Amino acid sequence: MIRDPKQQIEMMGVVEEHLSGHACHLYHLTSPDQTVSFEFQHNVCGRSIYAEGTFRC
Repeated sequence: MIRDPKQQIEMMGVVEEHLSGHACHLYHLTSPDQTVSFEFQHNVCGRSIYAEGTFRC
């Protein structure tokens, strides 16, 4: 977890206006024999998506 705002901006590309609410995750999957790997990431800027999802459930 990177909590320093300067590092969040520089390393992760977080826009300054979203420093108070964002999520950046990188997932790496590797096959048991190490011959195949797969990576994906998702980045969320702001908190509104969480509120919208809560109200829709």
